Amino acid sequence: MLLLSLVLCAPQFNLSQIEIDTDLRARVGHNSLLDTAGGTSGALSAAGVRLHSSATLPFNEYSSFTLAAYIYSDGFAADTSADFDIKGFFDIDQLWGDTQIRIGRMGLGFGNGRIISTNPWSFEENIHHAVLVQANYLDIDFDFFASRAVAGVAAVNDDQLFGLHGEYPVGASGLLETYFFTRDQDAISIKEYNLAVRWLDSTSNGLNYDLLLMLQNGEDGPREITSNAYVINLAKQLDFGHGLGVEIAVAQGDGAKPAMRQRYSPVMIDYHRYNGRADILAFSNLMDFSLNYWLNWNERWVMHIDAHSFFRQSTFDGVYFGNDATFAAAANSDPEIAREVDLYLEGNISKNLNIDFGLSLFSPQSSIIHDQEQFIVFLQGEYSF
Repeated sequence: MLLLSLVLCAPQFNLSQIEIDTDLRARVGHNSLLDTAGGTSGALSAAGVRLHSSATLPFNEYSSFTLAAYIYSDGFAADTSADFDIKGFFDIDQLWGDTQIRIGRMGLGFGNGRIISTNPWSFEENIHHAVLVQANYLDIDFDFFASRAVAGVAAVNDDQLFGLHGEYPVGASGLLETYFFTRDQDAISIKEYNLAVRWLDSTSNGLNYDLLLMLQNGEDGPREITSNAYVINLAKQLDFGHGLGVEIAVAQGDGAKPAMRQRYSPVMIDYHRYNGRADILAFSNLMDFSLNYWLNWNERWVMHIDAHSFFRQSTFDGVYFGNDATFAAAANSDPEIAREVDLYLEGNISKNLNIDFGLSLFSPQSSIIHDQEQFIVFLQGEYSF
């Protein structure tokens, strides 16, 4: 029936209605390792570039086909050779009731990117073979999805998702989000059941809060999975463009029971947006306490300063010191992993050009075996035409 509908729509296709969007992204970065005397003991520089172009071909007011192509070379990855990938999907609107269907090769992203995202900072984004059905019932927006990752970090372990996402407005400005889905990682014999609830709203005096609880259960090979993570974010916009926020983000680590996996495993998090812009730590066995300041200079520019203090949630989990038993015994007395300060500027040079410039200082503490500070600088520009 679906293919028949598309065939019937084809005669109405008009080449003049094709919408084409193209953007060019380029990024340079430099990482310096600082010794105890304040000098530089090592350095690494990298660059990457990506050209992306998409064309949307409408069949009629209810259906269309989108084809997008990526050509990129990522100097920040192990393989720096030029690569190529595509997306291609059909959109069908109101096939029955108030529903929208997308089917094909696509990216998936819901909510704020902590759970399922395209990982947009990466030159090779998460891409899936997927079916996505969107509907609204009783003022609740539903997303039903089934997918298999074919590109990006999500494809490394053959991630397969099946489930739903819902959004329900609460009051004048609030929103309640729910997720329930399975994740199969056939490459490493993991089957997870993920449940998440997110509530964001604001108080009468302008304090914004964003609360998120995530639960994981299932099987990791012979081990049972039972883990959780949660985030509490409070933020307030002050006068003259200033803003202040505080966040507590906690992801469980492994405990003393070897037959049970208690370490939280992030699904498809937007890794550059959360837990520090140095992109060194993963949201697993982690407690991230951060203080955030921003300044809206004008409608074009925003400056941010974030200060992070990272701790291990569990001292039984040896992820930060590997198999070094002597170091592990000493590190158990102090769970602090590192401190990080990020200063970054986001804005628009022109209508078509935006930039993202940042500095990060990552300072390891006694709970991590790598004791050299890292000073990271990056500059990214994206031009749309």
